[in-house]
Amino acid sequence: MSYTIKSIQIQNIGFCDLLARNRKKVKIKSYSGYKEYRYLKKATQIKKKMKKQWAIKIISMLLIILWVYAAGSKLIVYHVFAFQLARQPLPSWSKPILQWTLPAVELLTVALLSFPKTLNQGFMLSFLLLAAFTLYVGFGLAHVYSKVPCSCGGILNGASWGEHLVFNIVFTILAFIGWFMLRHGELEEMNGHAKLNIVE
Repeated sequence: MSYTIKSIQIQNIGFCDLLARNRKKVKIKSYSGYKEYRYLKKATQIKKKMKKQWAIKIISMLLIILWVYAAGSKLIVYHVFAFQLARQPLPSWSKPILQWTLPAVELLTVALLSFPKTLNQGFMLSFLLLAAFTLYVGFGLAHVYSKVPCSCGGILNGASWGEHLVFNIVFTILAFIGWFMLRHGELEEMNGHAKLNIVE
């Protein structure tokens, strides 16, 4: 089946979805029909882009809240965080370093997520941190360490390690989705500019 376009009522914006799904089957019979088809196709692209931007904003805000709380809970009661970190099954030389680098990196992640130009790096750093935390908790539950690590405070201070694992997995997936959507959108824009330059 193919669709012949001579004249389209632009008010019927829902028709653009039909065109988007069947763009290879569309035949343009007039210049006015071509302009209207291009308008509807552009409207579909803008609608999709707006939905993607809102999803990226929501994910970035959730991650910002997570990292602000995580870093703040460590710095506000720093002595408690240092005591809990000292009980972790980690090399002794790494513990004094992690006492400051962990909250510092978490605050750096907040800064990267707060600006559009560094949002991509913020999503990637969030993904790497959450993936590392997820593996650490997973190894603890699998009894890889000589003792089960204790909680270092934060949002899930009173939660079990199983709940920690589920929480970390969910936010790791969200960070990856945010990075993927942003990166995919950037590639689409680059391809669109390249096609435009070829036509010109």
